[in-house]
Amino acid sequence: MSASPEHLPPAAEALDLRLCVTGLGHVGLAFARDAVAAGFRTIGFGGEPGNVVRLVSQLADSDATAAALSTALARGHCRITDDPGACSGFDVAVVAPGTSPEDPTGAVALEAAAVAIAPHVRPGTLVIVHGAARVGEQGELLAATVELLTGLRAGRDYDLGFAVAPSGAGPAGLTIASGLDDVSARRAAELLRSLGRDAAVVVPVEAAELVALLQHALHIGKVRP
Repeated sequence: MSASPEHLPPAAEALDLRLCVTGLGHVGLAFARDAVAAGFRTIGFGGEPGNVVRLVSQLADSDATAAALSTALARGHCRITDDPGACSGFDVAVVAPGTSPEDPTGAVALEAAAVAIAPHVRPGTLVIVHGAARVGEQGELLAATVELLTGLRAGRDYDLGFAVAPSGAGPAGLTIASGLDDVSARRAAELLRSLGRDAAVVVPVEAAELVALLQHALHIGKVRP
């Protein structure tokens, strides 16, 4: 269901994008929160719907954001689900594989996300791998899975972008946007900025990861007693 125009900011109304966020750990939930607050139709995939809705509300950083999330959920503009079929029709998929004691590298979560979104990737789709590190390696694994299941190739049939947010830098920190190529990186940065995030484009992704690592080191140096 599309959000009514009066509840969409101009950018979201013009783009009319449908986002699918897979991996609802801290990074994924924060992205879903920002997407809903910006007025985008948002699907959050992974986890139990009731628990995730509660966690999304807890991540709201203001009463206004909490109200926007509650309204979006009530009207169907934001849906949290464990049904892979609900991911269909997205324009942008954000993959934020979390880690756990059982899955310390996030590889299992990444594979589950890739399998969930692969049937719904279309030519022209933008897929963004979002995390604090190793997004390039995760992107390679995701692209291989999508190609194996669908025959679609990243960089040829759809765009593969990256968003590197250094761990510990906080929500106000700079997010490094990158991509498999310049077009993918630019599209990733445009989406991040439409959510109100500061984004700098760095290509290739290896350089982006290095910049994010340096940013994290500088942040640690600033906050150390």
